Amino acid sequence: IEIKKGKHYAIIGKSGTGKSTLFDLLLGILDPDEGNIFFNGLNIKEDQLRNYYHTQIAYVPQKPIILNESFKDNITLGKDISQNEDHFYRVIKSVKLESFINSNSIDFVCGEDGINLSGGQKQRLAIARALYSQKSILFLDECTSAVDNETENFILDEIKYFYFDKTVISITHNINQLNRYDLIIDLENV
Repeated sequence: IEIKKGKHYAIIGKSGTGKSTLFDLLLGILDPDEGNIFFNGLNIKEDQLRNYYHTQIAYVPQKPIILNESFKDNITLGKDISQNEDHFYRVIKSVKLESFINSNSIDFVCGEDGINLSGGQKQRLAIARALYSQKSILFLDECTSAVDNETENFILDEIKYFYFDKTVISITHNINQLNRYDLIIDLENV
């Protein structure tokens, strides 16, 4: 598989076909039994390159980790937003959390493991965190499974049009969204 910068890839297949294993290989969590994985022509098996590679990727799991901190700190991971406030609010808009922020403020405390948030709000917060980080590669693992179709469409449109320079690799079971991807990797037909 050749993954090109700025393209969007969907990984699909039934349970047990290896979607998560392929994801873990691409994330650099697992080493392949055979062959190699290259990033910009360099093998990510090498520790220094793997460390650099990890600075270039953002991962959004289906069940994200939410800190018992403010909404703002969960997105920025404690970084000061004063130099990047426009980007912060662009990200909030991109994940359709403006009304939540308007009602609760960016200082709203999410609670232990996001207990004060719904499942969809947790997922959108995690996507906002990934977008705010400005990494070049986004790994999305069923990260919109807890949101309604309208919100999912909005978020995916925002990623495609406002973050068009990012490479996106998604595990998805939503076949209605496959037209959004440049390439579909169907692990049942490999």
